[in-house]
Amino acid sequence: MRMNRHMQGLMILVLGHFFDRAGGGTLRNIERHPRLPEDNVSWRDVDASLREWFCAASAINRKANRWNVHKFGGFAKWNPLGGELSRMMFASSWNIFSRRELIETIQDMSEQMRDVFATQKKMPKYVMVWQLQRLIQISSSGYIAGYLTLGEALNTSFVAGKRLQQVVSSWDELAEGYVTAYNEFMDEEGAKLRADVYQELKQDASNPCALVPFDLELRKTW
Repeated sequence: MRMNRHMQGLMILVLGHFFDRAGGGTLRNIERHPRLPEDNVSWRDVDASLREWFCAASAINRKANRWNVHKFGGFAKWNPLGGELSRMMFASSWNIFSRRELIETIQDMSEQMRDVFATQKKMPKYVMVWQLQRLIQISSSGYIAGYLTLGEALNTSFVAGKRLQQVVSSWDELAEGYVTAYNEFMDEEGAKLRADVYQELKQDASNPCALVPFDLELRKTW
């Protein structure tokens, strides 16, 4: 598939960013064609409103990165640029270079949250929002990157989404927790960007958060 100039420019920017982060311009091998388990799940098995809910939960992150807020993982699955950008994102921002490393990260984060809910450990609400929202983000991006099957990505997103609904009660509260956490764990500038992005989304008629209620009954149909 031939990339247009915009796509080529975007790829150059991402590659340049990755080389800067890697230092010295040395790329560690990124797994591009992992062997995936058999998976018969398709989007026909998933309620459309649930798909939109997952997109809404990741909308701030996707818009801040100029990805598609209406696509699970920020890109259409058939788009090769989406797969490459997602793999680059994992490598530069998460130090994840393979399916195995992504699964280990998801397992670690999921086990931490499972322990919090099972033992009712004290954890600030914004920290719980941060972990659960990022589970949806990285599992959906993992699907686009080719590291996860659709079923694996949906299962992770579903569990995280159900728990998010126990922690906060609205998209506004979710956004507040995410921005607060970003400010503490990442940087103030990025947090301000994401706060502004959320306000922009609220003024957009196609805002996924306006298309589906936060308290939607999340049902697993696959």
